[in-house]
Amino acid sequence: KLFSKLLFDGIVEFFDQIDVFGRIISGLPIIGPIRNQIRDEAKKNLDRTVRPLIQGFLKSYTSIAVGQASEFVMSPSNRKLFGQANQKLVASVLDRPVNTLLPPGDMASQLIVDAFEYVRNVSTEDLRQYVEFVYGYVGDKSIDRATVDVERVLEASPTLKRTVDNVWS
Repeated sequence: KLFSKLLFDGIVEFFDQIDVFGRIISGLPIIGPIRNQIRDEAKKNLDRTVRPLIQGFLKSYTSIAVGQASEFVMSPSNRKLFGQANQKLVASVLDRPVNTLLPPGDMASQLIVDAFEYVRNVSTEDLRQYVEFVYGYVGDKSIDRATVDVERVLEASPTLKRTVDNVWS
């Protein structure tokens, strides 16, 4: 739905900017006020007829486009390309000062309130799914054995190591 809306907004913006009928009608040898009235009516009719056609097309085509895009992204032949893009994205985030990554104070306070509110009201089923996910990830390891080897992670990522060094120094 989001993808469809983005495409629709882009197409409409494109048509509004290029103003096809306005340009065509402005070139006709018709007196000013009549020309303007014809142009305005043509635009109204275009909005009434073409916009619903575009929306209908996008509703049916968007699922196809999303499927093709996800196949492209998940394709083994593109894995390296997207891995490099992800690396650049993470590097750009990690190169920022920490304070730019944190929400403003009032928003941070509200996030804490919202998090506690969620925990107070979480359904038993959602909690069960979360616990199953965590146990599926950690397995039967005890908490002290379910840790991540931070040194190994830092050695594998020079960008992360540099960022951690910048934060703690």
